[in-house]
Formats: sequence, C-alpha cells, structure tokens
Amino acid sequence: KPFIDSLQKSDLISEITPPDTSKTYTQEKQSFKARSLNWLREYILSGGYRTITKINHSPFSLNGYQSVINKNITSISNYNYSLNYQFRLYKNLFFDYGNGTNFGIRGLRLAQEDFLVTYNFVFNKTHHPLTLAPSFGYSRNEIGKKKEQFYYQESLLYRFSFMYEKKRQLSYVISLTYVDPFYQRNNGLIVNNLKFVPSFGVIRKF
Repeated sequence: KPFIDSLQKSDLISEITPPDTSKTYTQEKQSFKARSLNWLREYILSGGYRTITKINHSPFSLNGYQSVINKNITSISNYNYSLNYQFRLYKNLFFDYGNGTNFGIRGLRLAQEDFLVTYNFVFNKTHHPLTLAPSFGYSRNEIGKKKEQFYYQESLLYRFSFMYEKKRQLSYVISLTYVDPFYQRNNGLIVNNLKFVPSFGVIRKF
C-alpha cells in the first residue's frame, strides 16, 4: 500500500475513472432529433406531402322528393366538398386519404371517405409540369339526416386525374372516377348509382 501511494504521488499511476457517457447520449439524442426534423422538412418541401381541395359528385344521384327526410332534393345536394391528403410512399407513388361532406344541404347529409394509391406520370417537367395519375382504392359513402344514417355504400374505385402545375406550390386537377358496380355493397336502399363521377380542385404543396 505505501508503495502504491508513492507511485500515485509521483504521477506514475493515476486513478482510473469511468468515462462520462451522459454527454454523449444527450448529443446523440439531439442529433437524432435534428436528423428527424430535417428529414421531415425535406419530405414536405420536396412535395412528399400535399393537400387536395375538391368539389366532387357523389357516386349516386338523389333528386326530387325523398320521403325519408320529407323534402325535395336538388341536384346540388349530390356534390361534396372534400379535402384529401397525399403522402409520398416512393418516388411518384402516393397514398391518398380523403373525406368529404355536402354540409347537410336541404336536410340531406352526405359523407364520403376514400383510401387510394396513386402513381404520377409527370411530363413537361421544365415548364408548368403536366401529370397523369391513375389511382386505385376503396370508398365509403353515407346518406343520412343529422346523426341518423339510412344508407351506406362501399365501392372499389378506379380514378384517372389530370394535373396542371400553375406554380410550384399550386396545381389544378380534374378527375374522373369509375365506381366498380361489381365490387360494391350497400344496405339495400334503391338509389340511382353512377358509374362515372367527375371532380375538380386544386393541389397545394409546401
């Protein structure tokens, strides 16, 4: 023991202390957070996330007197205001989620929810790009009054969209959707189903 003490005093042996890992862990944690935020920022700014505001016709048409709500329905009640969110999965492949409503016009409440996969074929990339986008997915529609539902319809959808980029953050879109009558189910209420449904709107990128 005296020999060891004498060596320590002469700096030949120094006390070994464990390394301080708390700073390294904190730095790594902050670095991971910074990388994640940078990736999210780049994802959004590169067009990986976009919103689509549209006016679209429902996949059915209700007109005239409707006994279930005791009112006459005009054609405008069949149109929805919808908001879609697109997320890039890989390059030009996107997942599209949307929901819409007609705000209960004339007492008839329409609600729509879509889930689609979309691939964008982009042309004229150097000046006002044009995009042709086929989509495939599933849609659920409801008809009701206030909180009461009296009809629902689930369908497979095939959609074809044409987009014109006015500027980097804003594009116009026109779509035509085919509602597959062979892959469709509802609760049996007789409505005038449509096979082709138009829509138009704007795409917002950040």
